Amino acid sequence: MADRNSEECLFHGDRVQFHALTRGLKENRVIPKTYLTRLASAVCSCRRHKTNTSQLMTMDDLRHVMEHLEEVELPKMTLALRNCLRGIIKETHSLEQYGKTKLLYIVYNALVNSSFDELTYNSINSRPKPMPTTTDVQKQRMTKEQFVCMKNKRLSRKELVRQINLPMFGRNIKKFTESAEYKCVKQDYDNVKLFVWFCDKENTDFINSNQKKTAVKLYMKDLREFEAVKYKLVQIAEKIQTLQDTQREARKSARRAYRYYHDPTDFEPDFRSITDIALQVKESSESEYKKKTIKKKAKKSSILTGGHCMNCLAPFVDIHTSDRECRHHPGYIMNPKLVWSCCRRRCGEQKADHTMHKRTGCSTTQHNWRPHKKHQAKVVKDLFDESD
Repeated sequence: MADRNSEECLFHGDRVQFHALTRGLKENRVIPKTYLTRLASAVCSCRRHKTNTSQLMTMDDLRHVMEHLEEVELPKMTLALRNCLRGIIKETHSLEQYGKTKLLYIVYNALVNSSFDELTYNSINSRPKPMPTTTDVQKQRMTKEQFVCMKNKRLSRKELVRQINLPMFGRNIKKFTESAEYKCVKQDYDNVKLFVWFCDKENTDFINSNQKKTAVKLYMKDLREFEAVKYKLVQIAEKIQTLQDTQREARKSARRAYRYYHDPTDFEPDFRSITDIALQVKESSESEYKKKTIKKKAKKSSILTGGHCMNCLAPFVDIHTSDRECRHHPGYIMNPKLVWSCCRRRCGEQKADHTMHKRTGCSTTQHNWRPHKKHQAKVVKDLFDESD
């Protein structure tokens, strides 16, 4: 459905002329077919979200584009496309004519720069971002790349950087940074641009050697406040480390008391070497692994499992069954008298089963077991008739 500004729109104003224009651009190989399908969306001025032409070029750039197309590019094109583009160039007078300005810009970039950036999906459907307010700027956080750039820029000024060692175990860095005292220090010395950076390489070495040290680099714009900041950070680190030590000792004493209360004999000190303990752990883990991985192999089922005897119709249970006697009727039931053909004994049913054979059988032999259906040989039908 056309909009109320359809007469000003290059696409909705005259569909026949726009179709002829796209066909001419395709025949002259100005714009490839994959990009040409988005030309209507790119030049349509009825769209709610469209790019601002003042951001693409100025009025001087528009004049240069029209002169270049008319003098250099149009003589190389076919007559129909040449007349169509010349009419658009004559009607274009300002950047406010969105569709015509955008079309000339796209054709110029396609011919001169072989660029089709304005015909991509993202550029057509991208919505203009609103200007950020003061509150949004305050809430906006720094990205990882921006933080690394800021850190390298500040630490490169070596005359304003000092390194200190805090009396704290390296694994307590998170508790140190999340403490209220540390946040108060950063807030108090914000006027001197205080920046604290923990040295990862040195702290890893301290942790591996089990030392209560944490290497920290301080950047301050005014080094006269360095001693005061250092004193406060050391106090915070000592407080956190003493709190962690007391909690650790409390857990150890509670564990000792629990062991002594439940089994006093088990409270003896362990004088084994580290090698003996490691070997014991290895042996126990290997035994547990074998228990989990090694499983009993299932017995292979016989081909007779699920079969039956062809004489007495008894189901197969075991090849070494105690009931080896097969009592049955070797004949068949004769209709309509319902008598056995072998012994002329009368039977009450038209179809015999295992119980009838076992109760009234006239012959005794060994079982003739028949295998299960899935183990039976398949009967191949003759595809050719060999009869004369």
